[in-house]
Amino acid sequence: MIFNNQCLGKPKNKAEASAYLSLLQGNTHSVISAFCLFYKHIKPIVRSALCNVTFNPLNDTQIETYITTKNPYDKAGGYGIQDCPNSFINHYSGSIYTIMGLPIYQLNQTIKDSQQVLHSL
Repeated sequence: MIFNNQCLGKPKNKAEASAYLSLLQGNTHSVISAFCLFYKHIKPIVRSALCNVTFNPLNDTQIETYITTKNPYDKAGGYGIQDCPNSFINHYSGSIYTIMGLPIYQLNQTIKDSQQVLHSL
């Protein structure tokens, strides 16, 4: 997750989770997810996808309440779009699966395309 050219990883503690969510609130950040496919007879295939997420303004109580769920600690940026309150997110571009961590539509298409290549070998 990228905000203002800064990579936000998984928060290490409550203070970092609060700081991340405070940074994101009322702003737009980018989420990049990637995958790599390895096949025996062709070179690895690496793909990535980018989405933008815009947060609504949040107050300290909303941030504190979410942090107490313990959900922020295993997610980059301190939130999971699938488990944060709907009121956090103003809008997003792209696939929600990319934001969650795996660009599944791109992965499916890449697998189909690579199967055609493999069958032609």
